[in-house]
Amino acid sequence: MPLEGFGVFQVPDPAVCKQAVLDAIRSGYRLIDTAALYMNEEAVGAAIREAIETGMVTRNELFITTKLWTSDASYEGAKKAFERSTRKLGLDPTPEEPWDFSPRR
Repeated sequence: MPLEGFGVFQVPDPAVCKQAVLDAIRSGYRLIDTAALYMNEEAVGAAIREAIETGMVTRNELFITTKLWTSDASYEGAKKAFERSTRKLGLDPTPEEPWDFSPRR
């Protein structure tokens, strides 16, 4: 996972957000950070998909992070929030990012 990333906090305009993420990927960023609360996951996802489709980067090169809101801070809430975020981003977890929601003991 890269040590530095590009965040999209307070970038509510979808076109501006998408272009900013594309520019960040073009500049070498491989960690993109968003959150459901930022309300721009769709634009982030659109930029990522465009970067992949145009050959700028592969999905396996990217690390995408998002965050839970406090109302999702439970086992079931986290699962639902994750599903919402991946749907909004239009991304599936890569094989290198296995998502296992089974309880840890």
